[in-house]
Amino acid sequence: MELCIKDRSFLVQHPSLLRILRNYKSPSGSVLHYSYYDYMDVFEKVLFFQNQNFDHSWFIMFGKDFKDITPSWFLQWWEKFGSIPLIFPDPLQDALQYFGSRCTSSKHRSQFPTIMVFSQRYKIHWISRWNYSINGNLLDREFFVKWWDSLKINKIISQMHEEYPLPVEKPIALRTRSQSSLDSVQISGKSSKELKELA
Repeated sequence: MELCIKDRSFLVQHPSLLRILRNYKSPSGSVLHYSYYDYMDVFEKVLFFQNQNFDHSWFIMFGKDFKDITPSWFLQWWEKFGSIPLIFPDPLQDALQYFGSRCTSSKHRSQFPTIMVFSQRYKIHWISRWNYSINGNLLDREFFVKWWDSLKINKIISQMHEEYPLPVEKPIALRTRSQSSLDSVQISGKSSKELKELA
């Protein structure tokens, strides 16, 4: 499943406005309509669908052209199906920490976890799945995420360092013992007026 908001007009129109669902018709042949509320609802419910392998496991990625503002409702979706830092390989966990320390966020974006912003920006894929579980006397869902091994993390890390370069360390000038002794000899015995002139 590819996560991507394709229709930008949703961002400026009222959410209840009906749109035509292209390339699909009802069994009777009539045109199907949907609203932005339907779109939000489908984002979650599609992942509850049992696939042909009788499994609830999904490969999730952000679309390459996704650059729009993330809607606030997406945070609730992320809490169930989104990635977590624990599944990242160590170099990518370090990159995530570095990104979090360097990336500045708008007020809107600051409500989202750093891993979500990081995953969106650098198109990090993961596998999300869920199973049924018994919780007391209730049938419940347990959500899991798994790392996708084929992702090229070196490319992601170098792309991040292009955007947020590592700070350049300035070499520390080493002072020899003779220089320190010479400085102390030159300063000792000077009046405060002479020390001000030296400074």
